[in-house]
Amino acid sequence: MACRDPDPRWFRQAVRSVADQVYPNWEIVIVDDGSLRPLAEIMGPAVPRLRDNIRLLRLPDPSPDGAGRVGFDAATGDYVCWLGQHDLMSPRALFDVASSLAGGPADIVYTDEDRILEDGRRSSPFFKPDWSPALLQSLSYLGSLLVVRRSLVEAVGGPPAAFTGEAEAEFARRCAESASAIRHVAAPLYTRRLLTAPTKAAYHDNPYEAREEPLVVNPRYELHDEPLVSIVIPTRDRRDLLRACIESVELKTSYKNYEILIVDNGSQEKETLAYLRKSRHHVLHDPRPFNFAALMNAAAGRCRGDYLLFLNNDTEVINDDWLEAMLQQARRPGVAIVGARLLYYDGSPQHEGTVMGLRGLFAGHLDAREYPFAAGAIRDVSAVTAACMLIERQRFFELGCMDEALGVAWNDVDLCLRARQAGFRVVYTPLAQLYHREGASRGTGHPIDDDRAAYAKWGRPGAIQDPYYNANLDLMKPFALRRDPPRPQAPD
Repeated sequence: MACRDPDPRWFRQAVRSVADQVYPNWEIVIVDDGSLRPLAEIMGPAVPRLRDNIRLLRLPDPSPDGAGRVGFDAATGDYVCWLGQHDLMSPRALFDVASSLAGGPADIVYTDEDRILEDGRRSSPFFKPDWSPALLQSLSYLGSLLVVRRSLVEAVGGPPAAFTGEAEAEFARRCAESASAIRHVAAPLYTRRLLTAPTKAAYHDNPYEAREEPLVVNPRYELHDEPLVSIVIPTRDRRDLLRACIESVELKTSYKNYEILIVDNGSQEKETLAYLRKSRHHVLHDPRPFNFAALMNAAAGRCRGDYLLFLNNDTEVINDDWLEAMLQQARRPGVAIVGARLLYYDGSPQHEGTVMGLRGLFAGHLDAREYPFAAGAIRDVSAVTAACMLIERQRFFELGCMDEALGVAWNDVDLCLRARQAGFRVVYTPLAQLYHREGASRGTGHPIDDDRAAYAKWGRPGAIQDPYYNANLDLMKPFALRRDPPRPQAPD
């Protein structure tokens, strides 16, 4: 804990929150970085049982390296974490972290967190996903409580001078990039103090208090080449939808190295057949009974592209760089599948990633307006919809293509789950946006046989705990707090 002129009330509460830890094997190094009044005097006899565990260092003048580095050098623990001078730790914080570490080695453990107002009321809980490399590039979500193996901190050049703003975010990124294992404890074990505007102004020049809330900043990566993308569009009649979809791709796609393959599944309307005859794009006529997975598998064998982009005929492109945005993520290490943000025509979300077990279904599309970071940030997800899905063609075949036993529903989710099972990642990017008239061609129903086939492979709804949807959140009421939140359990 690095401090400078803290508020005595809140500082004592912060230190007391450490003294009240259930877990006994800890120390606290408090570095007084030039306070006008010594911290030992401020703390007084408020926490007598802390004396055996405390190391209080006083720097007569502000340290050029920051008290964070001084405190880290003085610490002796195998793992280190940082506490703001006015913040609080739950009494179970270190116990739950230690229990997590006892379950297997990890370089980093992070937890959920919340906020406390000056009047003592709790607010703004942040229930985080499990480790998501994509999200960390967009949002410094690891936050607090961040527990890091000491040797890793040394390997990345030590901690920042002060844990504020971008310095804190950059430190977390450096550690995460070098970590071999990262674990998440799904419980709000750390509480940040929210200051009112007048109080915040009083601490404006205090480097240990001026903490800003992290902002979503979605990165863009340079494409060093332009691989050919095969855009596969299944259709049956509904020339109006197909034409609108293709024209939006042609007129609004800034990325030019693509081909379009239209998969006609038994169209009979004269105007549709005439449109297909005149189309300058490839057309694959496949009149067999509708089986989406089989149609996409057959089309993949006819494509020339390095990447496959499955695209429903009832979609329309919104932003010109949508395909670049998806390719940028698909080219990232370990990423197998990329999905887009799909909107209804009134602007409301239709798909912002897919969550296993959502709303009692095998899987459900997410409307993340109640959790803004989830909608606006690039992030790892369990699955995305094949209404707009990008995958490397070779990897599609390596994964065994789509499961034709799931002819209508869940074939996209199944493909994503198999990709993740093989060690790859699935990423959602809001930088690719399209309109989607869900079910406009075929309707929104699906055969019960597809449900049964999916359950046979993966279990019934809820059998898979989605790592990117916090266990404290309700699946039936997305992003609402569960009435029976789970507690981390100590290992035997």
